[in-house]
Amino acid sequence: MADRITLVRAADLLSLELEPVNLAVSPEATRLIRVDDADEALIIVHFPPQAIAEHTTLDPTVPPDPPIRTALAGPSRLVFRVPEAGVELTAQALLDWRTWEPVLAPTALPRGTRPAPEIPPPAPAAEQQTAIEFPWRLVISADAESRWDTDLGSTVSSYGQLWSAQLNRDVEHPPGTAPPPSDVRALSAFTGPEPFPTPLGPGDRADVVQLSSNFHLPIPNPDGPGRTEFVPAPVLTRRLELTTLGANADLEGRWEYPLVPVGDQFPGFQAIDLQQWQHTAGLGRDTFVRTVRVGFLCTGNKAVVIETTQRIPSHINVVAELPEGALFTGRGYLVKTVNVVVLQPRMDYAGLHDVFAHDGRELPLRSLTLTTTSARIQQLPKRHPGQRFDPPAWLMTPEGGRLMFQAVGTDVAGKTDEFSLPLMFVPYGAIAQHSTIRQVFDNPPAPISDAHRIDLRGQSITIAS
Repeated sequence: MADRITLVRAADLLSLELEPVNLAVSPEATRLIRVDDADEALIIVHFPPQAIAEHTTLDPTVPPDPPIRTALAGPSRLVFRVPEAGVELTAQALLDWRTWEPVLAPTALPRGTRPAPEIPPPAPAAEQQTAIEFPWRLVISADAESRWDTDLGSTVSSYGQLWSAQLNRDVEHPPGTAPPPSDVRALSAFTGPEPFPTPLGPGDRADVVQLSSNFHLPIPNPDGPGRTEFVPAPVLTRRLELTTLGANADLEGRWEYPLVPVGDQFPGFQAIDLQQWQHTAGLGRDTFVRTVRVGFLCTGNKAVVIETTQRIPSHINVVAELPEGALFTGRGYLVKTVNVVVLQPRMDYAGLHDVFAHDGRELPLRSLTLTTTSARIQQLPKRHPGQRFDPPAWLMTPEGGRLMFQAVGTDVAGKTDEFSLPLMFVPYGAIAQHSTIRQVFDNPPAPISDAHRIDLRGQSITIAS
């Protein structure tokens, strides 16, 4: 067997380790040839870490003092099955992967693949399967319909060009145009203590794995009675470029997981509320991350909570003045903002008497319309290790103060009243946790300790007809 081959080139910072499997150097030392013709020959391409996690702050007005806490991802690898004739022992041949067959995990399947019994549940990739850790603690893989295009030779210029391997869809496209986006699936996620806040939490990573790679999530059959299985959708990949300094990436996952009412949920059904994930990074460092989670307010109105993390520049300093322009340095910090957006402003309570303990007599309103349909809010609590849902929580201002929503209520006599009230958000994943919801509802935080009382400011309301 051949030892690992190290490729290093100063001109474009190429730095890779290639691990031949069932390959040895030919007697002429010109090729890698098979050792056992009955077994497959592989080359495992080992990359340096492709992602760096950074401490994420919630206050854009007070950037943290350096140094910023960071965590480095583990190494990544691409695994290929090489032709029977072997591979020339040259840098150019060892970097030309277009004709090599990717070796993938069994869940790294093309978009549109339907659930089937032979597809295993999500699991970490085997040692001889492709596994890319990006972003931090999330392991992804392309499918067999994509290829990796590489820089075969260094480009000499006054500035230089960083070597890269770029994921492209393996289809024909018009000359001069970009190929269509590729797809990746999240194979698994690393777990463990979170050393500091990051754009994605462990619950986010776990849900991305389930929604993109679990072909055995039971759901109600939308076309008739009985049950079927959710078709996981891969993550759309507009850009995924692996380099020595980290990945350049532009990823987006969108999922339409069914919101099954509590009364219709059955054993084995998993309530997942992640609807969207966007992730952009340059050289392994996050620049834009967004998650969208759906749930319901305590008034019953459907809403989403949007977490957006952006790299905000700060402390820009000019260090030199040149004829062609100024040279400057700067710092960029990851800042997360959280917003709630009401998707269903009007809530009609007619016909919902059966969900109330006293046939609806405890609510003297026929309908409620929220006129405040969006607000900046404080970071909501996240699930603990082992939990499958984020807990419900009262909505507060970013500073932790009292947050009130304007509303118009219509009573049983048809009369309308305007008032304001605080609201609690229940993620869809927690919608069946009745005791947890009741505990949070009965114990609002101090700034809204009077949350169960609404000031009508002298307006009258009909409580019975």
